[in-house]
Amino acid sequence: MGAALAREPRSVVTTVDGVDHHRLEWGTLGCPVLVVLHGGGAHAGWWSAVAGLLADRWHVVALDMVGHGRSSHLDRYSFTGWVDQVMAVVEEVGGPSPVVVGHSMCGVVAAMVGAAHGDRLGGVVVVDTPLDIPPPESIGHAEQIMAARRYASSAEALTRRFRLLPAQPVVHPSLLAHLAAHAVVEHAEGWTWAFDPALFVGHPPDRPGDVGVVLESARCPATVIVADDSPVVPVEQRDRLTHMAAADPDLELLVEPGHHHLMLDHPCDLADILSRLASAYRR
Repeated sequence: MGAALAREPRSVVTTVDGVDHHRLEWGTLGCPVLVVLHGGGAHAGWWSAVAGLLADRWHVVALDMVGHGRSSHLDRYSFTGWVDQVMAVVEEVGGPSPVVVGHSMCGVVAAMVGAAHGDRLGGVVVVDTPLDIPPPESIGHAEQIMAARRYASSAEALTRRFRLLPAQPVVHPSLLAHLAAHAVVEHAEGWTWAFDPALFVGHPPDRPGDVGVVLESARCPATVIVADDSPVVPVEQRDRLTHMAAADPDLELLVEPGHHHLMLDHPCDLADILSRLASAYRR
C-alpha cells in the first residue's frame, strides 16, 4: 500500500467562468484514460491507492467534483453540472475510448455520462450506488456540520472528526490517514472540511429517481459493482440488477467482497477489476 500511495499525482486546476475545477492525475500522458469520481463528501484523493496501482498502464484522472476538495463551492449544485464537469475533463485530456468510473453518489454521474455521452466513451463503471434516491441527511444535521466545521488545527480536525459514512472496518490505517490529511483545507478562520456542507441538506433536484433506467439507456458498455457487505444497495436492488444484466449484453453486474468504500477495503482487487474492465471496453 505504501508504494501505491508514494506515487505522487500531478495537481491540475482549470478555471471556467470563475469556477475552479481541480483534479489529480497519475500515469503517463498518452496512456489509456481512466476517469475516476469520488462519492459525496469525499475528494479525489480517495482514489490514490487504486490510481497508484494502475499508473504504470493507465492515465488515471481523479476529479474533485465541484463542491468537494479543492474545486470551487457553488450556491447550488446539479447532477447535470457534474456531468458537464466530467465531459469537460474528458475532452481536455483527450484520447480514444476513455472509461469513467463513479463511486456512490458519483455512480449516478457516471451512469448519466454513459447515457448522454456514451458514444464518446469506452464504457462506464458504477461502484456501489443505490438505484433509488436515498433519504437525505436532516437539515438539522447539516446545520451541525456547518457550525462545527472550523477547528484550531488540522490535527484536531483529522483525529477527532474524520469518519467514514457509512462506517466500516479500517483495513489499511495508512490509507485512511492519507484521506484524512487531504480532507481539510485552511481558511483565515481556521481549518475546515474540504466539502461544502450544503451538500448534506438534500440531493440536487435533478438526481434521477431511478438509476436503473439511466443504466438501461447507456450508449456504451456499463458495469455495476456492488460491495457484498455494503448496506447501500439492498437485496431487492441487487436482484433487479441481476435481471437487468441477464437481459442486456452490454450491462454487467459484479458482486465483490468488501464494504461500501471498496477503494479502501480492497484497493488491489478493485484496481485489478477496473483494469480488466477498461481493457475489455477498449477492444
